[in-house]
Amino acid sequence: MSAPSRGAVVIGGSITGLSSLRALASHGVAVALVATSPHDVAPFSRFARETHALLEFEAQPGSLLDLLERHSGRWRGRVLLTNHDEVATLLARHRERLESWYRIVTPPWETTRHVMQKDLTYAVAQRVGVDVPRMYGAASPEVAARSDILFPVVVKPVESRPFFARFGVKLLVAGDRDELRRHVRDVQDAGLRADPRSGARPRRAVPQLHRLHRPPRRAGRRALHAQAAQEPTLLRRRPRGRGGARERAPRADPSPCSATSDGAAWRASNTSSIRATAAIA
Repeated sequence: MSAPSRGAVVIGGSITGLSSLRALASHGVAVALVATSPHDVAPFSRFARETHALLEFEAQPGSLLDLLERHSGRWRGRVLLTNHDEVATLLARHRERLESWYRIVTPPWETTRHVMQKDLTYAVAQRVGVDVPRMYGAASPEVAARSDILFPVVVKPVESRPFFARFGVKLLVAGDRDELRRHVRDVQDAGLRADPRSGARPRRAVPQLHRLHRPPRRAGRRALHAQAAQEPTLLRRRPRGRGGARERAPRADPSPCSATSDGAAWRASNTSSIRATAAIA
């Protein structure tokens, strides 16, 4: 049996995964990256010692377990880190199977499910006295017809990721009853679970609506990033100091990461689609 390896395996190459990668590398930690989406930016970082493309993960979650078992000899003793809900769910559910080779920081499923399933999250919050939005029940025509609903309300999913994959947003806002009925119908047609919650009371629910308002142009970094996907040139800025009239374009990490053959093919086929996103990183 090989000696335990010092290092980490970061699963998911989004901007959050890139932050984890950089933070670990800055402390000299060897990191292997597993990219799960063609839109991941972390594979372009020079800090990844090796990269593995697992683009079939969404359709075949079990493929991650196969990959981890396949590399268990080289990676034995490494810590598994992720910013991906489905990956965290998988690690929690299969913790006993994987901890023979890896250090698992994701809590067991009995604990993790209270974070992944929002109805359980709110139930725990209420038990310990944390303020939560007023909830009216599962999204259904009967609930939408309730006379005690205070508008505006937000329709939030029980599980965020499939909801976001279907609608492209993390919640739906209903300013009146007709809009609520339409959202409820859309959620039911998609086969998802969600529930309407007050967007006006209690007071702590209000920021959920405020975050939906797009800031005006030139309102700082938030506005800049909101428009970056459509207008990558907005990321250009003038350098500080003298002679500031000249513009320079931002860039990703200077040198690409080393990659497996699969990773290299993935990177070559997706370079153009994520170049603007990588510039933000």
